[in-house]
Amino acid sequence: MATQPPIVVGLTICRDFLRDSASGNYSVIRSFTGHPIDSFPGSGEPFCVFAILTEGAGEVEAELIATWFGDEGIVEYARARVRVRFPDPLQLVECLFRFNRFSFPGPGVYQFGLYLDGEWAAQRGLRVYEREAIP
Repeated sequence: MATQPPIVVGLTICRDFLRDSASGNYSVIRSFTGHPIDSFPGSGEPFCVFAILTEGAGEVEAELIATWFGDEGIVEYARARVRVRFPDPLQLVECLFRFNRFSFPGPGVYQFGLYLDGEWAAQRGLRVYEREAIP
C-alpha cells in the first residue's frame, strides 16, 4: 500500500506505447477515442490503456475496470490489475495495461476507470461502433 496516494498526470487509450531505453523517453502511438469493430461480438485492433502517475510513495495496486454502456444497460465488463512501485515521489511512473485481444460484446461507450488501491483516480471513455456504421 502506498504511504501517500499518487496523482494521475494523464490517462490515454492508444495503439501502442514504446519506451526508449537509452533516453528514458516514451512514445504514445495513435491515441484514439473511437474503436471500429467488424461485427459484434468481436475484437478490434490491439490497444493499450496508459497512465502516468506521480507523487506516490511505496507501492499501489492499480486496477482498470471496463464498464459497458450498451443498449441493455450499464455492465461492468472487464478488470485488469498491475502493481506499481514509486521509487521517488518526484518521478513520473508509467502504468500500462496492454490488450492484444479485447472482446467487445456490442456497440456503445466503454468507460475505462483507473483505481489506485481501490480508490477512483481517473477515467477515459471509448466509443465502440461497427466499422460499416462509421459516424
